[in-house]
Amino acid sequence: SKGGVVGLTRSLAKEMAFYSTTMNTKRKKLFEQLQGEEKKEEEEDKDKEEDQWRQRQHHDLTVSNNTVRVNAILPGFIDTSMSKKVPGRIRERIKNQIPLKEFGTVDDVANMTLFLASSRSRYVTGSTLECSGMISI
Repeated sequence: SKGGVVGLTRSLAKEMAFYSTTMNTKRKKLFEQLQGEEKKEEEEDKDKEEDQWRQRQHHDLTVSNNTVRVNAILPGFIDTSMSKKVPGRIRERIKNQIPLKEFGTVDDVANMTLFLASSRSRYVTGSTLECSGMISI
């Protein structure tokens, strides 16, 4: 199942990178076209400032980078209320298989999610990040 997640993440990242590039290019062209139309209108009708203001409010677009990035987090054994229901001897056996000798926390996964959602990961796409303490079951 890990291989499926990796493959899906990479495939979606490629598709969304193409889609994002195409949409950003179209948005930029539309923005430039609307700016040109507004300049023509200003030259023709300087007396209709209020009308132009309303039109600008209606057509006000900003060119921004709306790149869609696709990444996945692969959590290991995370200490949650559900995992606490696993019998103690099995939990100990799993903990001994983890090189860090402790279970991950919900905060560990949340921090990785925050990183991926932040601008610090702007060039990260198609990646699968493990939050597993290097467990190998």
